[in-house]
Amino acid sequence: AFASDLRIVTIGSRQTLCVNPDVRKLHSLSVMNDRCRELQQNKKKKTTAETGTRKKRKETSTGCPYYQQSRISELKEQILASVEDVEDVISSGRELMACPYYASRHAIPLAELVVLPYQSLLHAASRAALSIKLSGNVVIVDEAHNLIDTLTAMHSVRIT
Repeated sequence: AFASDLRIVTIGSRQTLCVNPDVRKLHSLSVMNDRCRELQQNKKKKTTAETGTRKKRKETSTGCPYYQQSRISELKEQILASVEDVEDVISSGRELMACPYYASRHAIPLAELVVLPYQSLLHAASRAALSIKLSGNVVIVDEAHNLIDTLTAMHSVRIT
């Protein structure tokens, strides 16, 4: 069948795709983004522990347990191998202990079809961050009747 030969990736926000319970419980997207980046930068730390009169240097992992490149790559391949919706990607990420957010982003260059919220498509910085190029591609907009409200919300400022 055509769908079995098509490489599809579904993109979502960190708030949607994150499987790390310590990050998910934060609920605010900006706080989640900050915590995720912080965990990536703190992959391994050397700590000194005192046991009696001796000091021991020990390497501890303080980074995100789901941010492991080999497992992210494995999840990326799984995403591209079969059609998966966001819930499937999250479930697979939990099973593989791999980050669905980064796996889906790593899958974009190899995908033939990218499904994403149109806010991500319409916002130039978001599109650039995802390496999505409009030139030479077909764009299909579902729920197009919501486009005007979305564009207005994206480019409006509320003064209080």
